[in-house]
Amino acid sequence: MRTKETFPVVLILALTLAGPASAAAGPGPDIEALLAAMTLPEKVGQMTMLTLNAVSKGQLPFSPAEPHELDPERLQRAIVEHHVGALFNIGHHAFPREHWRQMIAEIQELARGTRLGIPVLYGIDAVHGMTYAQEATSFPQQIGLAATWDPELVERVARISAYETRAQGIPWVFAPTAEPGRSPVHSRFFETFGEDTFLAGELTAAFVRGLQGQDPAQPHRVGATLKHFLGYTIPVSGKDRTTVSVSRRALQELFLPPFVQGMAAGAQAVVLSLADIDGLPVHADPGLVQGLLKDELGFAGVAVSDWGSVENIYAHHRAAASRKEAIALATAAGVDLAMVPFDVEHAQELVTLVREGRVAEARIDDAVRRILAFKARLGLFATPIHPAEQYPAYASPAHRQVALEAAVASLTLLKNQGGVLPLAKSGRLLVAGPAADAMAPLNGGWSYTWQGAETDRYLPDGVTILDAIRAQVGGERARHLPWREDGAVDPEAVAAAADGVDAIILCLGEPAYAENFGNIDDLTLPAAQLELARMLAALGKPTVLVLAQGRPRIITAIEPAMAAVLQAYLPGNEGGRAVAEVLFGDAEPAGRLPFTYPRGPNGLATYDHRISEDYAFDCLYPFGAGLAHTTFAYRHLEVSPRQLGPDGTLTVAVEVLNTGRRPGFEVVQVYASDLVASVAPAVKRLKAFRKIRLAPGESRRLTLTLSPRDLALVDRELHWRAEAGEFVIRVGDLSQGIVLTEGRVFPR
Repeated sequence: MRTKETFPVVLILALTLAGPASAAAGPGPDIEALLAAMTLPEKVGQMTMLTLNAVSKGQLPFSPAEPHELDPERLQRAIVEHHVGALFNIGHHAFPREHWRQMIAEIQELARGTRLGIPVLYGIDAVHGMTYAQEATSFPQQIGLAATWDPELVERVARISAYETRAQGIPWVFAPTAEPGRSPVHSRFFETFGEDTFLAGELTAAFVRGLQGQDPAQPHRVGATLKHFLGYTIPVSGKDRTTVSVSRRALQELFLPPFVQGMAAGAQAVVLSLADIDGLPVHADPGLVQGLLKDELGFAGVAVSDWGSVENIYAHHRAAASRKEAIALATAAGVDLAMVPFDVEHAQELVTLVREGRVAEARIDDAVRRILAFKARLGLFATPIHPAEQYPAYASPAHRQVALEAAVASLTLLKNQGGVLPLAKSGRLLVAGPAADAMAPLNGGWSYTWQGAETDRYLPDGVTILDAIRAQVGGERARHLPWREDGAVDPEAVAAAADGVDAIILCLGEPAYAENFGNIDDLTLPAAQLELARMLAALGKPTVLVLAQGRPRIITAIEPAMAAVLQAYLPGNEGGRAVAEVLFGDAEPAGRLPFTYPRGPNGLATYDHRISEDYAFDCLYPFGAGLAHTTFAYRHLEVSPRQLGPDGTLTVAVEVLNTGRRPGFEVVQVYASDLVASVAPAVKRLKAFRKIRLAPGESRRLTLTLSPRDLALVDRELHWRAEAGEFVIRVGDLSQGIVLTEGRVFPR
């Protein structure tokens, strides 16, 4: 019989036989044998994840001005004495790649020397590129990627993000956010793929494929994480980490499908919601975690708690009498890996709970089995860190070119009165507003540091919107009105700055923020920004409004006075260049809104509202909206068959014509409306889309297919059911009715 004392020799031999470090992942260990060799403290240690701060020198949290070093004593205590199996993130620093690699190598070397030699799982919030690396490529945030309506481009972005993250020695990222953003007030709205569940699902699957490929153990791939399961993005108050009130029917119909698509694409982990649903913290809900996620959906990966969320069952939600009770509830509910994040007491208390019989060791074994299998799938037993030579394209011009392409593809032209855009490069311009000459508003949170406030410090040579405009037209033609730190607007200074210019480019938006630091009480843009817009518009010059923002801030009071409105979202480091290229016509605006742009702070209905709400629906710009520098016409819609059986296929064919004088991109969007149902149906729902580029005068006939599953809703018994009856298929300004002759129930 193999004993626990002899197991390390066997494991080391297996690692040796796995091949050289430069090879792709070799065979992992026998998971069941490894699990059988582990003591209870070793098992519980694998279920514990600490922040990097907890094993670093200095007071926590420390300033980005302080140099970073691992603390050997803290690291030894965590990994050797308490068997901690996972580390993550760093909140206040962006490191050079060499520092990341040195640090990860030191961590993995220490882990290899422990009794069982189990590698450490390191995860990071690489949400729009490798977040905490100084040189890494920065892409648009997810809300901007959603505006591209381009799964292939999103997959390429994720592939580069994986490449540059693994180049640091990090094998796992906390991305993508699968759940659609149903509340634009929510501070994490920019981390979503927008409000629509179908668009979010298509892009989630693409992002997972880009991160993981066919094998996440490959040296250019990483493990993906779907977040936040479930219902996190629609808090009642709009504030982060607060109560959600949503029906189980809505959870299944609106929030769950992108997770199902992400799992089908092979996602290895799921991070749970930090909120509670009607008072029950998700981390303590066995019906959602063990029942729905693991049992019903068959998810075989790792269920991960978010930051401090297990303890918060007690400390924040007060749904447990103590931290120890909270740990028991979360573990029983199905949490496998706890993002603790600062101390090892969590692990010690979990050991005690098992020994007291309050947590079954079988539940511990299930969690550890999942974690060890995850590490094996990432190739960590064979190659904890790949050689730096395998990443010659790290932070390369080619990667930055894809970032620029993605930023341009995301930019959404919402208004272009009188064809004011594109601007002539021979004109004299005034560039103004808080987003004109700074990089932080282009990147948002999770950029170099957690809050993103240090972005300009890390990018002294970053190209702002002002820089990019001056590069296009010359510095003497682009005057700048600096934004005052206190937000005060001086009418005389405004008038003097605009004197003699032909047009004004007004760059408004939000400062960088992440999580609850972005909580607001009103979606309306700050008063100082609105006042600046009014003053500039009153001068009678054509004013182009550029919005750098992570959510749709209310602009209704100033929008009528704007000649053009360009929604830039959070386009990343190449956003300045992208904006300038679109403003001057060197690139075509190709984005479409992935959310409904509200007219007022209380008008937050989504496009797929109920028919009963339609009389009160009045948005500023609709979901899917976006203009080009050209125009398009739709004609000859054919939907067949008009009588669709429960096993049939619906073909939607339409011709699209570029009726303008410039090439341009169009997103062909197919919507379905259920006219009568057993539960109140939505006005319409997106069911298919295709992005195309047409030359002037060019036409193209597109054919897209739907199935009865695409016409289904979640009924009163929580079944996905396509109900017999009448439907309307809409494409552009065309529509055609069909009849589903017989109903059918579908699996999730």
